[in-house]
Amino acid sequence: MDKKKKKYLYCSNCRCLTDCQVCPECGNENLTEPNETDDIFLAECDPMNSDALSALLKGRNIPFKAEDAGSSEAEDQGSAVRLCLKKFYVPLKSYDDAKNVLFFLTGKN
Repeated sequence: MDKKKKKYLYCSNCRCLTDCQVCPECGNENLTEPNETDDIFLAECDPMNSDALSALLKGRNIPFKAEDAGSSEAEDQGSAVRLCLKKFYVPLKSYDDAKNVLFFLTGKN
């Protein structure tokens, strides 16, 4: 994480980084300085992107955890299909590299 650009705080509830004083995801006001060993939220992915992101992170030796995030409905040729979503987390020290991998995969920051 490039600490020279902005000062980020860590929400232990969402495991996300923010440059706000209050977590924009859950409203937590008790944010802390991120620790090098904190698992930071990277992305939530559908099955196809989960497999691709896992492969890319492994290929670059970036440690990560993937946890079930529930399911979502998508439409496939007029039929509703349930997709099992995964949330990906990476250690703070690998966050910038993982964000680059995610950008390569999705084209989004």
